[in-house]
Formats: sequence, structure tokens, C-alpha cells
Amino acid sequence: MQRGYSEVKLFPYFLQGLAVARRFLALPLEQRLESKKLPRPDPSLIFFHLKFHSQDPISSSIQALWRETVLEPTDRQPFNELLNCWGHPIGIKRLVVAYSRHLNLGNTLSIRRFDRLKGPDVSSFNLHE
Repeated sequence: MQRGYSEVKLFPYFLQGLAVARRFLALPLEQRLESKKLPRPDPSLIFFHLKFHSQDPISSSIQALWRETVLEPTDRQPFNELLNCWGHPIGIKRLVVAYSRHLNLGNTLSIRRFDRLKGPDVSSFNLHE
């Protein structure tokens, strides 16, 4: 609702989620445990989270710069071949630039209904001589 969706729009999704949860809980324990085994994230990826700005460089430029300076620097050992504190290779081979958006101004403001309040109209306070 904080993102501008009404209860009427959201309610069916909650009902659907509740139905899925009930179906899941109706399964035998072995099936529930098996279905909870999710694939692990790809360890060769690293994510760089940024708030989107139209004047920022494009993601391919950021990735190229990362490859040149971190992944494969000149005259240095490649990043993915470096060892972590347990002696295993780091293994990161690719940078993913993940953009998110700033909150819209409309998400932080709301429409107020002043006509329901007792007293003079709001517009009467904005009198200019």
C-alpha cells in the first residue's frame, strides 16, 4: 500500500498466497522438505546495486571498468584466481549491475481531503493583498 496499490488490488494476492501456503502445508513432510531445497545462487556472479540516475554511466561501461581494474588487472593475478581465507579460489567472474529506483515523490505524499474539516476553507488562508 505504501507504493500506491489499493487494498482492493492487493487482497487477491494475499488470498492466493494463503492458498499456496495451505497446499504446501497439506503435503507430507518429506515432500515439503524436498521442495524447500532451492538451487544455490551462482557463486561466479557479484552484484553491484545502484540507485538509477540518468547521468550515470551505462552498465556495460561499469562492467568494462570492473574487468580492467578488478577482474583482470594488467600485470597482476586475476581476481577469480585469488584465494579466500580458507584457501579456496574466489571464483567471481562476472559483475552484474543491478539498478533500483528512487522513491517517487507520489510515494511520499498523499492527497488530503481538507473539505471534511470544520472551519474556513483552506483557500481562505492563501489571501494575497
